Amino acid sequence: TPSPAGTPSPAGTPSPAGTPSPAGTPSPAGTPSPAGTPSPAGTPSPAGTPSPAGTPSPAGTPSPAGTPSPAGTPSPAGTPSPAGTPSPAGTPSPAGTPSPAGTPSPAGTPSPAGTPS
Repeated sequence: TPSPAGTPSPAGTPSPAGTPSPAGTPSPAGTPSPAGTPSPAGTPSPAGTPSPAGTPSPAGTPSPAGTPSPAGTPSPAGTPSPAGTPSPAGTPSPAGTPSPAGTPSPAGTPSPAGTPS
């Protein structure tokens, strides 16, 4: 013969509330990051290409011929020379030397005797 149905188990008692976990210990301060490695020196810029030679200036235009100078004005007439100063009076001539005494004339020839009347 089959066994009779068992009696159901009574409901279990609920578990009591758990105790809250204690506050966690704070994390220790982190270790500082190591200093970064310096950047390598930059490569120098390549030398610039030289500027091309300038184009020469064009030849200048020649200067126009100068205008001829006007004719000069004639010179004014010269002022006449002042009258010359008169010459001083000449020094008088020295007295002449006296002429030597003349030679006496020879005695005349006597007239011939007249003819009687």
